[in-house]
Amino acid sequence: MTLKDDFVRVLAVWKTVKTNHWNPSLVLFEEIYDMRKFDRGIDYPLRRLLDSEEYGNKIRVYGCPSSCFGKHPFQWDNKVWLLIRVKED
Repeated sequence: MTLKDDFVRVLAVWKTVKTNHWNPSLVLFEEIYDMRKFDRGIDYPLRRLLDSEEYGNKIRVYGCPSSCFGKHPFQWDNKVWLLIRVKED
């Protein structure tokens, strides 16, 4: 798969989670755990996009206190991340 395919996949999951929220206009960030509910294999394409120069600026990940993480947190760049934001442009 190419990076463009990975971005289309991540963006589709992002939009799905956002539209399933009770008020989609309030959604600025999503938990990566919620994205995993719709696509269990989203971690690898997400890491590839974050490492790329072309798509790395369209995706932002954010950490939080360690008490918020579950059993399998999303790890990238030797850090643990919980929240994500994807630019649709």
